Amino acid sequence: KNKMAVLLLAAAAMIPFSFSSFCDDAPGWKKTFSEEFDGDKLDPTVWNKQEGRNVGSCRNAYCDPANAQVMNGNLVITSKREKYQNYNFTTAGVTTRGKKHWTYSPAYRLCASAMLPGQSGVGGKGIWPAIWLMPDDDSCDPDEGEIDILEMIDGDGTAHGTYHWQTTWPAKNCSYPTGHESVTVGSPVGAWNSSYHEYAVEHSADYVAFVYDGRTVLNVSKTDKQKPLFWGMPFYLIVNTAIGGSWPGNPTPDTVFPTYHKVDYVRVSQKQ
Repeated sequence: KNKMAVLLLAAAAMIPFSFSSFCDDAPGWKKTFSEEFDGDKLDPTVWNKQEGRNVGSCRNAYCDPANAQVMNGNLVITSKREKYQNYNFTTAGVTTRGKKHWTYSPAYRLCASAMLPGQSGVGGKGIWPAIWLMPDDDSCDPDEGEIDILEMIDGDGTAHGTYHWQTTWPAKNCSYPTGHESVTVGSPVGAWNSSYHEYAVEHSADYVAFVYDGRTVLNVSKTDKQKPLFWGMPFYLIVNTAIGGSWPGNPTPDTVFPTYHKVDYVRVSQKQ
């Protein structure tokens, strides 16, 4: 009997820890979208694969659609050290632009469960995964705002959430540095490249809240600095791994490739 109890405890210890998603049904909230990546390819009615040179989501790497695949119940974005189209690296980004977007009326929660690419220390230099939202129109970044649900650079173990806006809004500026302001938070995340964590945002007419593993780490209020959060613009989702760029800098010979950005699910719930 004791031996059986030990075996049961050992088996239980092997079951990965899970928590209730911030986007699951809850009092006053109903899940309205769920992408579990259960098939063998991206749903073309929801997702676009980015492709080409000089794509912001890929920065100093060629954006190769072949590097974004669905396998084993995950969206997997692979970043490689390889020469292609005069680049030294390839990576990928996917978006829901023109296919799936959300507004704050009613308020919504968007959650992504992800295992991030890169390694701690020098092995992660230049790796920049992101999960973020942009206005689904032809506005200039960030004239209509930008919601960076999650960014991490250089494998530093810090999840960054940021809201960007232009002080010139509603006048169009089309110049990122001019009039650009932001509010950001950096939150430590354990085992970020070996286990899944849920990175989420709640967007209402009064605030934008950043929520990691069910814990609110930043709340940007409508009354703070008169931020233009609330024009009702629909936002679409981007999931990518950038290589290099002005924030992390370029990879070095010590940066470990290939590296994998895995997304277990994307879920959305809306206020009822």
